[in-house]
Amino acid sequence: MEIIPHVKQFLRPSNQTFIRFNALMGRFKHPVWVLGAGRSGTTWLCNMLCERRKYRFLFEPFHPAHNAEADFLAGHLYFRAAELYPRLKNLADKVFNGTTFFPSSDPSNKHKLFDGMLVKDISANLFAYALHKLKPNIDPILIIRNPFSVALSRQNKPDWAWFNDPESLLQQDSLRQDYLKPYEKLILEISKTEDFILKQILIWSIIHFVPLQQFNPQNLQIVFYEDLLQYTTRELHRLEGALKGSLSSPSTGVTDQVKYKPSSTTGLTENDLRKKSPSDWKKYITKEQLTHGNMILDLFGLNFLYDEHGYPTVAPERVITEMQKFPGKI
Repeated sequence: MEIIPHVKQFLRPSNQTFIRFNALMGRFKHPVWVLGAGRSGTTWLCNMLCERRKYRFLFEPFHPAHNAEADFLAGHLYFRAAELYPRLKNLADKVFNGTTFFPSSDPSNKHKLFDGMLVKDISANLFAYALHKLKPNIDPILIIRNPFSVALSRQNKPDWAWFNDPESLLQQDSLRQDYLKPYEKLILEISKTEDFILKQILIWSIIHFVPLQQFNPQNLQIVFYEDLLQYTTRELHRLEGALKGSLSSPSTGVTDQVKYKPSSTTGLTENDLRKKSPSDWKKYITKEQLTHGNMILDLFGLNFLYDEHGYPTVAPERVITEMQKFPGKI
């Protein structure tokens, strides 16, 4: 009698089988790819999207910490479309074709049949455009959060291995030639400081400046973390309606239970999240950090995104258009 459960387990279709079946049925034809800096709300956004759709959710398959096959992608790597590593192309095929089950990146998805696939990454901003050129069926979303909030949130997680060496980005020759050459002096100066906040604001600026200069408004959907916090249903509805593979947007919103559920990556409680304000960071940033941080944002042409209180000042649909008016020189 004891052998029967083991036989049933052996005969039960594997996760890989279900994944392949969904792919063959065309359910992963237009993968949604959520991009953003770490601590920008990428996981939170994905949780809310998954509440409204039966997405297969892949958690950071391009991050070495979550996928051993991505061990060559440590740090923020930049690639031109014509210079993609064969290893990156192969990994992108596995991820976006939807035929491969990733034990560490595939969370315990509760569905067997999916409405689509949702991939999220926090270290792919600098090669997202190159991959999109290779696979234009991808639906990328960039979530933007106020850089002072992002820097503080990272500072509050000191045990996490945050990338904190902006100078090393200059060692990527293609990135330096294409985008960073005018900023060498600034990058070297900020890198010499011991100020974690300023280094993080500089890194934030670089990893947002590049994709916002590369993508056109039709191929990259923008959403502000602060807008999601205040106008959740409206923003989800707008995003979903803009996606290539979108079904009609659900008429219902996201329940407070989902909206204020702390993700596994935050130390906040549900009560903390309910009290959260876009201007909370102002209590913890010094005047000197504010001055120098705003100077960095201004030099990268990113100062138009937020007002002095940390609220977005431009419609998400206008971000790329406005950004690309900036000449990118200092």
